[in-house]
Amino acid sequence: MSDKDGTAILIYDNQNYYFDIEDYDKISQFYWRPNNKGYLAHWFAVYDQSGRRKSGYIYFHKHVLNLNKSSNRVDHMDRDIHNNRKYNLKECTHQENIFNSSIGKNNKSGIIGVNFNSTKNTWATSLMIDGKHIFTKNSINKDEAIRNRLLAEIKFFGKEFAPQRHLFEKYLQEGEY
Repeated sequence: MSDKDGTAILIYDNQNYYFDIEDYDKISQFYWRPNNKGYLAHWFAVYDQSGRRKSGYIYFHKHVLNLNKSSNRVDHMDRDIHNNRKYNLKECTHQENIFNSSIGKNNKSGIIGVNFNSTKNTWATSLMIDGKHIFTKNSINKDEAIRNRLLAEIKFFGKEFAPQRHLFEKYLQEGEY
């Protein structure tokens, strides 16, 4: 199934997975199904000349970018694992992929790394890498806290991997990002 913009749709268990129609020949040679995390994968098993079995998974998003043998990861830039169009996929390291994680379930501010500290009556901004807080700052104003968090993301992650780059235009001045 495809639509007019060159996007093809693979449907599995009533879930749409999108990819570029130009990749149809590449992906049609495998049987794809979602793994336990929802990523499309193809399980394989091969035997070498001595009869030892090697098995594993080929992941749809890595296959689209020809990265099956790469130890690097693929980031779904819009955080939608069903969107496997090449414009949405980017080769990255494990750490860079973590930078683009979604907002936590318990977050009350709606912004990653910004929380209200009721004891101090301030907005706390934090940023963590490898389990260590590398940036913390308190602000009276929520918008100021968001701005501080976004500037810290640019400094530590770069604007390309900043988890909340979609907020730059709203909270930062042109030239800051």
